[in-house]
Amino acid sequence: RKVADFAQTYVRCRAVVRANAGISLAEHAPPGSVYAMVDAGLIPYNAGGTALDTIALNDPRIQETGALSWTDRAAVVMADRPDFILLASDSGEADDARYAIDQAVVNHPDFAAFYRPEAHIRTDDCMYHLPIYRRIEGGSP
Repeated sequence: RKVADFAQTYVRCRAVVRANAGISLAEHAPPGSVYAMVDAGLIPYNAGGTALDTIALNDPRIQETGALSWTDRAAVVMADRPDFILLASDSGEADDARYAIDQAVVNHPDFAAFYRPEAHIRTDDCMYHLPIYRRIEGGSP
């Protein structure tokens, strides 16, 4: 029972954060915006726009590239120049990114050069955070 209760809380808290991130994008992102993130299910449902799956499981280019290192995959993500990047984090800080691909995106030089914090989506009772970073105007390599 204890494990089942933990699993329900774990799923529920992430779902709320993801739904709120999608709603925030829908309300604040200009029409036609492209956003990149690991959790590419519930967020695009609420946000609309175009979602890029940073892991590439839903990216047809994986048929051509095959498996890439996280560093090489981050370079592909950054070359796409998404308008927004969402990073799953335990604290909301970019350097506390939860997933290896998110860490590789943060370590890519274009992230620091062209992205600035836009929003920090979280709930008080959940250790799952989704900071949203916006590509700055004129931000192209």
